Amino acid sequence: MPSPTSTPDRDPFQVHFLQHDQVIACLAEPHPTNLCYTLHDDPSDSALGTISFVGTDFLYVLAEGSRCGPAERHGTLRLAHGDTMTIHATGRYRVPGYPVQFTFPVTGGTGTYRHASGGGTIAVGPSLVLAPARRKMALSLENASSIGERSGE
Repeated sequence: MPSPTSTPDRDPFQVHFLQHDQVIACLAEPHPTNLCYTLHDDPSDSALGTISFVGTDFLYVLAEGSRCGPAERHGTLRLAHGDTMTIHATGRYRVPGYPVQFTFPVTGGTGTYRHASGGGTIAVGPSLVLAPARRKMALSLENASSIGERSGE
């Protein structure tokens, strides 16, 4: 049986999405939340084939007098052939418009990406309307590697 091989990605991977948000009721979180929403993106072409993203964002309550607050995103990238990478991102949002900047590690995956590692950044543009909203999202994956399966494994 052939052994898995590590394929490091020295160049940052970038993809741009049109993100669709739908405001949801915030579940009981350990920290008070200001806004919660689910999101999905229109599939986009990339160097890895067609890719899409689904997830949930939590925007936590702002400190008094602040226009920036902490944010969190849990999500899944669905890549060509149905393989996935999961992420857990943390970052900051601003009001008004709720633009968000995240950094994330890859926390898991399936198929070719089941042993993926690395991390990256997500920049989400502002929205004028939040229910439902459409915003631009740019995702960069840097220093990633995945252990792929060889045929016959």
